[in-house]
Amino acid sequence: MRLRFILTLATAFSISCSNSSDKGKTNKNIIVTNNNRIDGLLRRGNHFYDVGNYKNASLTFDSLIKLDSTKGEVFYKKGFSNSKINRLIESMDSFEKAIEHGYRTADSYYNMGLNQILLDNDSITFDNDPNSPKAIIYFEKCLKSSPSPQTENDAVSMIKAFKKKKQIEL
Repeated sequence: MRLRFILTLATAFSISCSNSSDKGKTNKNIIVTNNNRIDGLLRRGNHFYDVGNYKNASLTFDSLIKLDSTKGEVFYKKGFSNSKINRLIESMDSFEKAIEHGYRTADSYYNMGLNQILLDNDSITFDNDPNSPKAIIYFEKCLKSSPSPQTENDAVSMIKAFKKKKQIEL
């Protein structure tokens, strides 16, 4: 009887140990599988982005963000892709996320300014400055965010064009 009890205990312990080691392997496999999937989606999204297939790039970046929402680059590229396929509101949201992640802040603000013009809302103002269209405010934020020389020149040109348009309207 005592031998039977010891054998039962040993069998139960053996099964318990084998199950716990399998669980560890399963968790590691899930992590590796998710990492592989994330890497694959990033490569695929970047490919679509690089060849100008912005609709598929946007869809792929959406899938990637569902798995990993910590990459500012993905939000920036999703924003750019969405602007290219005239999903301007979604584009603005993605550029805001890129800014929150500190990725290409000046370029994101500049692109938000361009989107704002395309949205035809350049006459809508922020509460804190009733004389400045939203687009100008985005371009000014771009200038305050250490832009590249090209982006700086482009933003300054856009601000000047708005101011010139405003003088003509007056």
